[in-house]
Amino acid sequence: MKLKILLFATLFFVACGDDSTSGPAPENTPGSSVSAQLSSSGNGKSAKESSSSVSKGKSSSFEKNTASSSSVTAKLSSSSVEKSSSSVKASLPANYDAATHTVTDERDGKKYKTATIGSQTWLAQNMAYALTKEDREIAFMCPNDEWENCSIYGNLYNQWGFGDALEKGLFFPAFPDSVRPYKGICPTGWHVPSLDEWQVLLNNASVQDLLAESVGGTGKSSFDVVFAGMSGSSGIELFEEAAAFATVDDRDENYMYYVTFTSTSARSGTTSFGSYVSVRCLMD
Repeated sequence: MKLKILLFATLFFVACGDDSTSGPAPENTPGSSVSAQLSSSGNGKSAKESSSSVSKGKSSSFEKNTASSSSVTAKLSSSSVEKSSSSVKASLPANYDAATHTVTDERDGKKYKTATIGSQTWLAQNMAYALTKEDREIAFMCPNDEWENCSIYGNLYNQWGFGDALEKGLFFPAFPDSVRPYKGICPTGWHVPSLDEWQVLLNNASVQDLLAESVGGTGKSSFDVVFAGMSGSSGIELFEEAAAFATVDDRDENYMYYVTFTSTSARSGTTSFGSYVSVRCLMD
């Protein structure tokens, strides 16, 4: 079974279902370069942390059923994650301009800033590819459900949207290891990241350095997380309070993992496939 690293800290949501907790999780504090190291197995169906210094935090308010903590798995070290994600790129994508650190989406001509952190190169802005007008609110929506916010914060996509699955007839789990890296809604040469790849990012930069100055971060990494919030079964949540980002990891046939940032912490959670989150693409 594939090991997955979960990134938990102290962000505490009001539960809309039967959430449970086994204790507080520490924050990735300003200046720290490594986030909490957690592990899971079996597509997240059972999970228990192997670090004595880290406890599992409360699940997202979107999650109705928490993962079981009945089986212990070995801790996946950050060095092994780095190794699996640091393969040398044979060539840069044609749409990437290394001189200006930008990528141009070939589909609509939109240009995005990028940030290279450690061995990874990420979009430094949220994806804003609009699919079609008919797909709005089926596959994507604007933050706080206000159209003008898409131009400020980028779009929020559900799994059909960020997986670019509407026309491909994909069923979930839609992103097995055999098809990764999974392009999804990303431009050519870029992909929707996994939890492991998010962990590598947090191994190389603190939360404060990943946050934009506009939300209280240092902006030093140029990754510039902004607080676009998310939307799920409980409606719109956390607009201008937190950011939530897509991953290609499914917990089970009904829930997917995402990564969320607040002003002080980063963690993972699970939410239903119909929930809407931001997308940051990673270079293949």
